[in-house]
Amino acid sequence: MLENIPEVGAAAEELITQIQQVWLEEAKKAGLSIAGFDPNASLTLRLAFVKSHGLEIGGILSRYSTKLQQSTRAQVEECLRFAAHHRL
Repeated sequence: MLENIPEVGAAAEELITQIQQVWLEEAKKAGLSIAGFDPNASLTLRLAFVKSHGLEIGGILSRYSTKLQQSTRAQVEECLRFAAHHRL
């Protein structure tokens, strides 16, 4: 069932790859053990990894709407930094 999440409105593959790297780097800085984590694994395997390492699951909603925002990517990266340091 978890593999059937719709892709409409999903982030572009390039952005996904870039933000995965941000989370991995921030997770290392936060002292999280990410050995064995495969960002390209199925959602089911990634969720199992998260649960087995005592992490919580979160989501990010991002939109570009004002001149005060740098970009959607900047919003997502800031959320990922927060998430990694709060075990999400």
